[in-house]
Amino acid sequence: MSLVAVGSARAAPGATTLVLALAATWPSSRAVLVWEADADGGVLAARYNLGDQPGLATIAATVRQGRLSREQLWQHTQQLPGGTPVVVGGESADQSHVVLNDVGAKLADWLRQHPGLDVIADVGRVSPSSAATQIAEVADVTLVVARPVLEELRCAVYRLHALAAGGATVGWVLAGDGPYGAAEVRESFGLPVFAEIPNDGRAATALVHGGSSRALRRSLLMRSARGLADELAGRLGPQAPDATSATPHRSDDLQDTPTAVAEVT
Repeated sequence: MSLVAVGSARAAPGATTLVLALAATWPSSRAVLVWEADADGGVLAARYNLGDQPGLATIAATVRQGRLSREQLWQHTQQLPGGTPVVVGGESADQSHVVLNDVGAKLADWLRQHPGLDVIADVGRVSPSSAATQIAEVADVTLVVARPVLEELRCAVYRLHALAAGGATVGWVLAGDGPYGAAEVRESFGLPVFAEIPNDGRAATALVHGGSSRALRRSLLMRSARGLADELAGRLGPQAPDATSATPHRSDDLQDTPTAVAEVT
């Protein structure tokens, strides 16, 4: 019964990777769904050999007709390797922009109120012109991923402050190496830093191409993601039970399988 939005302000600091890593390490006692809500179009269907449908286009049609129910939600999902359900994004930026402009906010509000479910939404770039920014504005928590270098921090801080001014709970996730640490970023920009995610090329490769579950569990990348997932779940509070529908099967943490679950973007 919560919505976490993850995006970036510029470049490609790894927001999609973070979404998938969070889903993979989300507490196993909580049901989780990935929503690919990037206005530039989806990548997960092609990346993991899924179909373009069901997904954002089909769930949007149901929302427009006012027929979306708890039971019907799962008809619009597919499964990532390991079993995490996902609503894949649109085939193109044109399609995604139209759909998100039309029903994005309504769907976000519906998902936030869905009992017994946490939703992690990949909202892409949270620019003023993005149709996905409205999702970041209503999320319970919005994370903006940036590398700790001035050109990215300076660009992202304006979006963070704009979202915060609208009432959103926002914060940074610092990805990779740079001259600025969490304490300095927090002090300089007056916004919380939820996590620092290290560069971990070996783990990222294992996530893309498959690797040892033991190695993944021990990796800096997945350990950092697990810490952030636990913190977010704690902030969101207890997950209300939903007796009317069950989520598709999800194996524990996606790390029980050597199949690829993420890719550095």
